[in-house]
Order: sequence, then structure tokens, then C-alpha cells
Amino acid sequence: MNHAIQQIKPRSWLYGQAPGHGIQMKSGRLIVPGRFWTKVTDSEQIDFTNGSYPQSNVIYSDDHGNTWHPGGSLGYREDTNGIAIFSDEATAVELDNELCINARTLHPDQPRLLAFSNDEGASFGTPNFAWSLLEPGYKNKAKNYTYFLQGPFLLEDNTTWPAQAGGCQASMIGFTAPEPLSPSNTWVVFSNPASIFRRNMAVKISKDGCRTWSKPWVIHANNSAYSDLAYFESWDSDAGVYSPNFAILFEGGEDFAYASIQFKMFSLERLLQGIEEPSPFSSG
Repeated sequence: MNHAIQQIKPRSWLYGQAPGHGIQMKSGRLIVPGRFWTKVTDSEQIDFTNGSYPQSNVIYSDDHGNTWHPGGSLGYREDTNGIAIFSDEATAVELDNELCINARTLHPDQPRLLAFSNDEGASFGTPNFAWSLLEPGYKNKAKNYTYFLQGPFLLEDNTTWPAQAGGCQASMIGFTAPEPLSPSNTWVVFSNPASIFRRNMAVKISKDGCRTWSKPWVIHANNSAYSDLAYFESWDSDAGVYSPNFAILFEGGEDFAYASIQFKMFSLERLLQGIEEPSPFSSG
């Protein structure tokens, strides 16, 4: 793995995997998402972590982890306002015919990034902002986000709040869609603190290959931060089928986000019910 990291271009001076899980694709390829930092000479233009900038990428192995190779990265670019896009901690999922990488950003005017690969992670297309994936630190300028915050902090349409943190790590997991007429054969579950603050750990679901997302189902209505998702199936003896379930490990607590590591499990049925329920933070 160190050999793969040394081959990353532009050459990195620091590399961080995920954090979170890697995946094995249907082809057998192992994918580990991460991010690396590259030094720059013009520190006035880019000044992050002592004159360097991060970008998300993947490394991969086709021989069961014996050797590793650098895969695609999200590269350096600017948004339409000329603000540098710093992609950071990332999570990946295999869809029907492509690989998706979902990355944290570090600027308060930018939400998360999504990019797709058609060559199993060897390269990625141009990343685009995922405007519906609200994360900590992102200034809320959109509508219909009143259910993300508590009490006196309820937002009204087009309200802008200052950044509290530069994004947050998140997690994704894919599984076979239970509905044959779904737009995608693979559904994806996403978890992060669904707030401009590090609180309200929530899960969403995408049924169309990470193009659109459901409302959030808040599973921990308090301080929270990093998370990691897992998928497993259990035998339903009454129905005679295996039923889809999920587990989530996350940072959370009452006084601050890092008070404890918490673990919860839930079924797909409960998730689908949860995203349809009225939010406890709704003004109505």
C-alpha cells in the first residue's frame, strides 16, 4: 500500500485513508478511498495545512491486497465563484455500472462532492456538488431545511448561518434494491450529521445511483460527528426470505460530539418508515 501512495501524482507529502470502510467490487477489485495533501509554491492562493491542499482519491488492488495501485483523484479545481474546492475525507460505493465517490469539502459555501468512475476507480469524471447533502460547516442558503436544527435555531427560507466547522466525514453503503422496478438495481444509504452544526446523526437513502436523496431520518438527535455504515441480511422465517439490515458506528453524546462511540442497528423497513416521519425539528 505504501508503494501505491508513493506513486500518487502530484506527489503527496501526507496521505490519509478514508476514515471508514473500503469495498470489494463485483470484479474482485478492492477499493480504499482516502485523500492526500500536495505542496504548492503559491501559498497565498492555496493556504491549507502549511501551504498545501487536499484532494480525495482511491487506491485499488486486483490481487486480494498483495499489491496496490493509485486510482483516480478528484483533482484541484475552483467553483463558479473562483473559490478553491478542497475535497477531503471520502467514502465510495459500487453502483450498477460505475463507482461513486462522495467527499467532504472544507469551505463554508460548498456542500459535499460526488464524482463517478466508469473504469472501476482508475479515473473519475468531473466532481459536482451534492446540494441536498447538508453537512456541518456548510452555510445554509437553501429552502426546506428547518427540520435540521433544534429549538431557537430553526432556519427560515434563504437564511445564511456562519460556518461552525469545515465539513465532516460521512459514510455510504450499497445493497441490492428490493424493488425490481427501481431506477437502479443498487440502493445506497448515506450517514452524516445532517446539520450545519455537528449534531443530528441521520441517514438518507438514494434509489437512483446517488443522483437524488431522501429526507434524513435522524437516529441521534444530539451532538454527533464521524460515522461508518455496514450492511447485513437476517433470515425472516415468517416470510421465508433474507431481510436487509444496517448497522452504524458513530461518535455522539449529549455534551459534545466525541463523548462516546455509539452503535445502532436498523432494518430497511424502519429506515423507509423513518424518512417519511415528521421530523422532531420541524417548525410545524
